[in-house]
Amino acid sequence: MIGRGAIAAGGMILVVCAAWAASQESASHGENRQLCEKIVRKVVEGKPEAAFAALEPRCVIPKGTLQPVREQTIQKLADARKAFGTIIGFDLIKEERVRDFAHRLTYVTRYERMAVRWSFDFYRPRRNREWVITGFSWDPGVEPLYVEVQRPG
Repeated sequence: MIGRGAIAAGGMILVVCAAWAASQESASHGENRQLCEKIVRKVVEGKPEAAFAALEPRCVIPKGTLQPVREQTIQKLADARKAFGTIIGFDLIKEERVRDFAHRLTYVTRYERMAVRWSFDFYRPRRNREWVITGFSWDPGVEPLYVEVQRPG
């Protein structure tokens, strides 16, 4: 016969295991945030080459496809500085998760005269695998960040 103490101990082990798993999951999302902040910080510092150097090891986009994007981004960021002024900072705006396999982080770099939105998509095929970047984008303005409110009738 199993006593109440054994059941309580078994329940406690389940709680500890669940808490440990949740902390591991949170840590992996934290690693994604750290990587994105490193990338965006390099952009803010005016070092887009270093931003791509940080992104590329975790990015599954083929190098042949990524290289033209890299070159265009570097040129467009130089144009953005001329048009919008100096970057004065950045913020994490939104974090979205789809169960344990998809994670999107959205940042804004704040120029003197415009905000630029950055979005990074991560995918993890299995819980014990590393997250990979499957896509990223950036565009001027914050319009897409606003949630439309449905008004009655």
